Amino acid sequence: MAKVISIEISNSLIRMVEMDRQVGDKKKKITIYRQCAIPTPPGVIKDGYLQGSAALRDVIRRELNDKQIKTKDVIFTVASSKIVTREVVLPPVKPNQIDALIRSNLSEYFPIDLSSYDIAHIVLEQFADGPDKGKYRTMIMAADKSLVSSYDELATMCGLKLISLDYAGNSIFQSIRREETASRVMVLKIEEGQTTVSVIKNKNLMLQRSINYGINEAVSEVMNQKVFNASSEDEAWDLMQKKACIKFNVSEIAQKNSYNPNLAVDTELRDVDESPEVRDAKIAVTKSLDTFIGSVRRVIEFYASRNAGDEVDRILITGTAGAMKGIAKLIANELGIKTNVVNRLEGVGYHVTSEDAGIYNFVSCIGATFHPVGFITKEKKSKQKRELDYTPFIVLVLVLFCIAAALLLVDAHKKVTAVDDEEQRLLKLEQDYKKAEQTYIAHTNLVSLLNQVKEGAALRTRNNDNILQLIQDLETVLPEDVEISQFKSDDNSVIMVMKVANKEVAAAVLDKLRDLDCIKEVTTPSLTEAPIEEDEEEESNNRNNNRDNEDEEVYEGSQGGKIEFTVTATYYPPGTRANSSEVQN
Repeated sequence: MAKVISIEISNSLIRMVEMDRQVGDKKKKITIYRQCAIPTPPGVIKDGYLQGSAALRDVIRRELNDKQIKTKDVIFTVASSKIVTREVVLPPVKPNQIDALIRSNLSEYFPIDLSSYDIAHIVLEQFADGPDKGKYRTMIMAADKSLVSSYDELATMCGLKLISLDYAGNSIFQSIRREETASRVMVLKIEEGQTTVSVIKNKNLMLQRSINYGINEAVSEVMNQKVFNASSEDEAWDLMQKKACIKFNVSEIAQKNSYNPNLAVDTELRDVDESPEVRDAKIAVTKSLDTFIGSVRRVIEFYASRNAGDEVDRILITGTAGAMKGIAKLIANELGIKTNVVNRLEGVGYHVTSEDAGIYNFVSCIGATFHPVGFITKEKKSKQKRELDYTPFIVLVLVLFCIAAALLLVDAHKKVTAVDDEEQRLLKLEQDYKKAEQTYIAHTNLVSLLNQVKEGAALRTRNNDNILQLIQDLETVLPEDVEISQFKSDDNSVIMVMKVANKEVAAAVLDKLRDLDCIKEVTTPSLTEAPIEEDEEEESNNRNNNRDNEDEEVYEGSQGGKIEFTVTATYYPPGTRANSSEVQN
């Protein structure tokens, strides 16, 4: 047999079982290899809806690793008041046609918009005789798609493969129906704030109800009673598992009478109080369960009224309350029905590495592996979409038995299939184009941002940012006797009026300016002889008197005074430098 992990997530516990998976209807012995129940992180689930997948992923993966569970196939069983159920009687058709028949009449069963729901069903029984002989009594369930998909996503996050999703009510039914008994059994799955009540007769589910009471009220009352010295819910619950914190009858008069040992299973417990304070505290805790027991009693009475006085003859307790000392005795005494906590299941055994304890906690997990209702998965949805076209054919055959209508339907099926294929092609094409569109939009946005950055950078820079570099370069390259009488600079260029000794020096100065890295272009309109001042004339005469008698070329203007000329130099933008060809030109 293939192994599977079955998981149930409640408000207080995450229950996991690694076991053999039952395939088909042939009954085989099922082996449980590992089981565990760990606290549920706070705030991750509300009425079956997962709201904290990351926290759940972490605790589940950690537990699977600690237990060395390598199996990847997983089945979840879900309890939620948001799963809508409806019991209907279907005509006698082939079993493989039931699903299509249900889907063709969904609007009659559920007066709501089912577009956002996944549908599943279980056959409760097939009538063997009477006016409904051959018909199927069936329970149809509708679950919100968001609820279903949340478990699919959790499985993926945990590295598991979701193979099915079961309804907790069906999981309980599938576990108990395997018991070799023809009795009328009531199964109570008692959790903290909710109890699922199922009545099974001759391996058929006769009735299933959910009541909004559990053991929360009793836990709170234990905390309220100072004699128990429990300051938290965890301490109160630990105490309730170790010793009976309740009386074995709700009414004080009945408490004074001895209980019927034929009804109670736990004969080791004795209704003996250690002190008046303890007795009063137990009475208070017991009374807190009165509403819960009254609700169960009303379900029993309702079942009897619907089934010609047929009465429940045995009660089985599963769920969290199975660990509560004295709960079976209390229910037995109050309802007058023999009550047991489920400590074994027919055909279910334990591997040597597992612990044969607390099976009442895992009844739903075990039952989910037998015949899960299987809310629609992606693969099933695709398959059902193709099969849905045959639904009108099935309905028409049942109503008209008309071959001609079937031929017309086959033709319609081909057309609809072609439309569906085209729709799938267009949807895929749309998805491909969406990816390209997203890439193009991202590229366009980045280009626009780059251009804005460049424009912003350009607004912050000016060509004359090079003026400091120019002044430093002039101090380095100009001869000492060069005089700059005027210096003006704007955003693009600098204008300087210079005086030099002669034209040779002026030419050298221009060459030096052209070699500067921050200067792009240098122009001078003309050179003129500057008027000689008296001091300059005296200095000039002294130089002439001191000249040697060597022959030397005297340039024009060298005798009359200094050469004055205007230089216009154009800046390079900051951060750029003249290339060699530009300098040479």
